Parts: sequence; structure tokens; C-alpha cells
Amino acid sequence: MDQLSMFEIFNPPPPPPPIDHVRLAVISSGLVPNDYILDLNGGITNHRDTSLPSRLFQFPVSVVKGSEATGGQSVILMRHPLLREDNDAAAFLDEIECRTGFRPEWRQEFANQHYMTLGVWWHAVDLCTNDHWKDLLRTSQFTEHDAILKAAQLHVEWGSLSIKNARAILEGFDCVEPEDRSRARLLGDGIWPGRTSGGIAPNIKYQGEASVWVAIHGIEDGWFKRKGQHLTVTEETMKLREEARKSE
Repeated sequence: MDQLSMFEIFNPPPPPPPIDHVRLAVISSGLVPNDYILDLNGGITNHRDTSLPSRLFQFPVSVVKGSEATGGQSVILMRHPLLREDNDAAAFLDEIECRTGFRPEWRQEFANQHYMTLGVWWHAVDLCTNDHWKDLLRTSQFTEHDAILKAAQLHVEWGSLSIKNARAILEGFDCVEPEDRSRARLLGDGIWPGRTSGGIAPNIKYQGEASVWVAIHGIEDGWFKRKGQHLTVTEETMKLREEARKSE
């Protein structure tokens, strides 16, 4: 048996890690089922009903682990600085404070943390549908222009946002319709077609409002066809793209 050195005998054991009272309070409150789920989802994500199906309103806080930046204790952070302007979210923020003893706050230095930035995207993609696009524009202060445009492109592709409603969103942002009806982008790098077992996926490249117009014009002018819930590129489009490449 190796003998312990004098230093190993007399060195005191390391102190136990400090108790994270915020984290313990969140878990013991029942707002999350356990430690694992809290870390997996980055916050309080038990399902609850809200007036709008926005995950930003349903799950308005992130619980950031204690670090030197937080003084060693975890912090309960609002995922958007204006959340108290929404009645549903504000009521839940008050409930969180009541049940944990810690008030959710907004801290700008954590605004770019992954679980914080998700909220802006959630709000756009959850509401950019035929049922809720007007609600999205009414509550656009909770998201970003770019997120709304990306969500509009995706929902047009998925068939959950009509061409008419997508055009209304673009009009609300004063977007100018391309004179060539997106032909140059449809023949160029606006799409990256990929063959799959279900057809040819368009893989529309995200380029702000231009990508929404590509989705709209692609459907209106027959560049794409719908197969089930998905858009596919027609064989005629593929031929035109090949001819365009050869003529460059």
C-alpha cells in the first residue's frame, strides 16, 4: 500500500460546493419535474395554456446556471425584456416569483445566450400561420423582423401560411416584389434542389424577404408543386436551371 505523503495527510478536504438556492427553489417549487429536464430545456417548460400559442409566452424564462458572472447562484431570466407587457406571461412571471421567492429579471448581458435567443424565434414561427399571422404582427415587438420573414418562408413551404396571407405580411413590412418574379433566384442560388425519395426538395436559401418571394413565386408560377405537405421542384424547373447554367 502506498504511503500517504505528509501533505496528503494534513491537507483539509476541499470545501463542498456552495448551495445553489435559486436552482433548488425552482425544482422544489414543482415548476419543473427534475434537474435533468431543467438542464435539457434550459428553463421552466412545463406545459400551460396561454391566449396565443407562442412558446415565448408559454415558457417565458430561462434558468441560467450559477457562474462567476451571476455571483455563483443561478438566475431566473426573462427571455424577452417586454414580457411583462403580455398579461398571460406577466401572470406566470408573478407565479414563478411567488413559488420560488426569486423575481424573474431581464439581463442584457445574457441576451445572446442560446436558451434566451430561442424565445424570439419561437414567437415568430409559432404564430406565422393562417390562424395567427395577424396576432404575430400585433405582437411583433416580442420578436424580430428577420425571424418573421424566415418563419413566413417556412410556413409557405409547409402550406400552413397561404400566399394571400404571406403577401399581407410582406406588404406590412413594405417589402418590394421583385420585377422578375424571382426568376433569377429560382434559376440561380435562391434554391439548392436536392433529390429525395419524396421528390426534389427546393431547399430555399434564406435571404431575408427575397426567400419569401421565392417561395411565393415558385408556387404561383409553377416552379414548385406540392406533394402532400411538402413542396417539390418540378422536372421542368430542373431543366430550366440546367439550361441557365449552360448559358452562363
